[in-house]
Amino acid sequence: MCEALGVRFHIILRLEERTSLFAAQFLQFLIRMQKAKRVLEIGMFTGYVAMAMAESLPEDGVVVTCEFEPYLVETARETFDGSPYGKKIEIRQGLALDALDNLAGECQEFDIIYLDADKATYPDYYKKIMDRSLLAPGATLVVDNTFEIGLAYTESNSAVDRMNKIIMQDERVDQIMLNVFDGMSLIRRKGQ
Repeated sequence: MCEALGVRFHIILRLEERTSLFAAQFLQFLIRMQKAKRVLEIGMFTGYVAMAMAESLPEDGVVVTCEFEPYLVETARETFDGSPYGKKIEIRQGLALDALDNLAGECQEFDIIYLDADKATYPDYYKKIMDRSLLAPGATLVVDNTFEIGLAYTESNSAVDRMNKIIMQDERVDQIMLNVFDGMSLIRRKGQ
């Protein structure tokens, strides 16, 4: 388990079983490999992955995380405040699509974006991330659950299937879908 994560996260994770240790470790590896400084997470849930990513960032790095549910924000904020890495985490509470508009309006770009939110909105998140230039050239978008427990292949018009098709046709990116857990796609914006 990640150094910064305490008993509180461990208990929440065991109860909810929503965020995998694999995803956190994979993102930590990717952050270090890319020497990322700015990370955006869409769908914070318990804050486990945000904390793991913050732990891997350099001292001047930042994780901006988006979460709709106030009770999740409150719980995570308490945990972040008690951690040496919590100062690197900025929470945007509310609708993630609104947060993306606000971040774009602030001319923010990110080295890594991790998308693990409501699947029905995946195509809209992807379009907004790319069309509003939130993903920097050469940066990576990591999309979790791209198999959607098989629905992306058995239901040809599921939201995740639509997003996967949009990504395949997008000439601005290179992409690969990894066969891990419920599918994880790595999308790299072309450039630098």
